[in-house]
Amino acid sequence: MTYTNGLDSFTAMSNSNISIAGRYIRLETLSISHLPGLEQCLLGEPDGWFSLHHRINSPENLRSAIENRLKLNESKASRSFVIFDLRSEKIAGISHFMKVDNRDRQIEIGGTQVGRAFRKTYVNTETKFLLLAEAFEALKMLRVYFRVDIENYISQKAILRIGAKLEGTLRNEWILPDGRIRNVYVYSMIYQDWPELKKELEKQIAR
Repeated sequence: MTYTNGLDSFTAMSNSNISIAGRYIRLETLSISHLPGLEQCLLGEPDGWFSLHHRINSPENLRSAIENRLKLNESKASRSFVIFDLRSEKIAGISHFMKVDNRDRQIEIGGTQVGRAFRKTYVNTETKFLLLAEAFEALKMLRVYFRVDIENYISQKAILRIGAKLEGTLRNEWILPDGRIRNVYVYSMIYQDWPELKKELEKQIAR
């Protein structure tokens, strides 16, 4: 099989503010103006994953993390989205396109944080659905992948639930801010998988 695409869709997307609306949530391009809502949504969890391991546990640390992500977005290395819950009209979390490979048409979805009030709801499933649809249908990616800390059992279950396949393990992949040396599982979906996975995710969201 060969694949060609004359348009650099990710760069085009990176040069504009976009909104992706679903049934229950809306994704909007991250900006510094979202910081107060993100503080309300994501802080106040001393036992949370990002607080414990990534030290995102104060307004100052969250601002620094958001500012660093915005710099990466400006360099076209990533694209970040704030998740809005349409029912409550509140920010429900954040997620990112990362490690963009336009040549081989691959992209990572990662760094997803969902506020405690919105966990075990439609928010994470529909977020992944909208990002996957954007990746495969608009950006014409061949492969979308996820890296999940081997100690993050909740995220592992969530990734398997949306239909991603385990590819393998990256050992000593990263030194976390808390000093722990991280190993990760790598999961992926490819464009041949998408039609059936799309149908299944639509059923999950409808339920």
